[in-house]
Amino acid sequence: MKKILFAFCIAVLCCLCFKKSSAKEQHEVSDLTLANIESLTQNEGTLGILCIGEGSIDCQGRKVKLVISGFR
Repeated sequence: MKKILFAFCIAVLCCLCFKKSSAKEQHEVSDLTLANIESLTQNEGTLGILCIGEGSIDCQGRKVKLVISGFR
C-alpha cells in the first residue's frame, strides 16, 4: 500500500511540475523598446538602392527599367 501511495504522490508531483513548466508567461514590451525596434527597422533594406523607370527588372517589389545600388 505504501508503494502505491508513494507512486501516486510522485505522479501528482510530476504532473504539477509539468503544468508549471509548460505555462507560458507573457512578457509585456515597453513603449521605449517598441520605439527602439521601430527606429532600427525604419530604413532597413532601402539604403543605397535607386529604382528608375518602368521595365522588367525587379526592384523592391516593383518592375523598373534601371536599378542603381551601392551609393548613400
